Amino acid sequence: MVASLCTLPILAGLIISTLTGTAHADIVIAMLIGVWIIKTAVGIFLEANLELMDGANDIEPYRMIVEAVNSVEGAANPHRARVRHIAGFWDIAFDIDVDPRCTVLEAHNIASQVEEEIKRRLENVFDIMIHVEPQGDDADEIFGLSEDAMRSEKFDS
Repeated sequence: MVASLCTLPILAGLIISTLTGTAHADIVIAMLIGVWIIKTAVGIFLEANLELMDGANDIEPYRMIVEAVNSVEGAANPHRARVRHIAGFWDIAFDIDVDPRCTVLEAHNIASQVEEEIKRRLENVFDIMIHVEPQGDDADEIFGLSEDAMRSEKFDS
């Protein structure tokens, strides 16, 4: 398909150049095709680079983490979240706050409930790592994004 997209303009350039007796149309079309190929290559590089560097353009998984944490009694303040897309699956790690008077078992059960809520909301989850912290530790980072980013119109929409 791509080959035919490149071949047709080249053929058109050759026909125009032959009819007009100049090579200008062929040169212009060749340059336009070159720019299109470079643009496509840069797009592929940026997309692959983002995935290779564990990046994500989609904030929806972060929104689902917040919703899941907020839906579980005893869980609060999701922060330091890292969401990676690996071979079509999600690898998620983040911290939550729980009451510091909880037993280890109670904190574990809260984290397990949060994990189940995330899996219910988000398909293709490979792994979830939830770190439990005592409530009251002031976390500067809210799920991998700054508080300003969290309050942005893009996230609130």
